[in-house]
Amino acid sequence: MELPLSLLPMRRIFLLRSVLLTAAASVLAGCGGDSATPTAAVISQSENSPPAKPAAQSLREPIEVDWERLSMELGEDNHFERWMVPSRVQELDGKRVRIKGLIYAGGLSQRGNIREFPLIRELGCQFGNGAPAWHVIMVELEGKLRTEYKTEPITIEGKFLVKPYNGPDGKTWSVYFLQGTKVE
Repeated sequence: MELPLSLLPMRRIFLLRSVLLTAAASVLAGCGGDSATPTAAVISQSENSPPAKPAAQSLREPIEVDWERLSMELGEDNHFERWMVPSRVQELDGKRVRIKGLIYAGGLSQRGNIREFPLIRELGCQFGNGAPAWHVIMVELEGKLRTEYKTEPITIEGKFLVKPYNGPDGKTWSVYFLQGTKVE
């Protein structure tokens, strides 16, 4: 059977992929153990079937997030660039999350009726002054929702965004933003 010209590039890609998988299986077969027992198998795909799609990860919202998941390397200058965001954080961008932290009191002008504040990872974390920018989430509560300053941890629920905040020194003070819809 002769293939139409439009399918020839796809056939070449399929054949190249099959050759590479076979070569990889051959290399793996020599990594210890009995050579009569195959250690890898090549599974080929029918030429007529569409490429396999990765299984969609359905994350139930709100997604419980811990601070370790948000960690990233910014370097000594604390200058953020979008390419620095790890994929585990990118998948949270725009999603509804829940995270526990402390209200950073250093920048508060009032102790009650608070609408905007930095949420910090733990006691002792700083805001600005060379502190790790991923240790801080800028929070803005929606509508009439407000909170009071507390010395114990609070849980914030809302829409998570990768949205850096740069301080007056030009350095990134916070990488994340949370549009808060619930405070506990």
